[in-house]
Amino acid sequence: MAAWSPLAERARVVGMLARPSSFVAGALTVVALLASFPAAADPAPSSPTAPPAAAPLAPRSVPVAAPLVDLLQRRSQSALSGGAAAVSIGGILLLSSALAGGLQAACDAHCDHTTTIVGMASAGGALLAIGIPLILWGEKRVPVVQTAQGWVLRF
Repeated sequence: MAAWSPLAERARVVGMLARPSSFVAGALTVVALLASFPAAADPAPSSPTAPPAAAPLAPRSVPVAAPLVDLLQRRSQSALSGGAAAVSIGGILLLSSALAGGLQAACDAHCDHTTTIVGMASAGGALLAIGIPLILWGEKRVPVVQTAQGWVLRF
């Protein structure tokens, strides 16, 4: 049986097997990291010297292109956001009605949550039925047309 070592214990905990190839890969990584550091050639001079004066940078003469106009935009960001909110709240209401149904099933004869269950399920279903088409309608990308009055969405 092999002797216990902290490296072997760590490899066992992490789920790695200690093999010679893993040690070789680790050694190559360490060598590559050490080789990337520059070697210290000469120690710094003992007398401080003034840093060289920085030359002013010349301005670049790269032409800047005019910003491109997005030719396709979402039909309605508000419809998209409203649909996402409706789907989220509708899903929460449907899950809540399922939990209330479970509570009703586990309760004795003194509990009556039927109206709560029906109300939450119908409101959640309605919000889902409204929210999904709102998301699909608002997310559609439509071309933008420039007119004399400004930018207009083409439906």
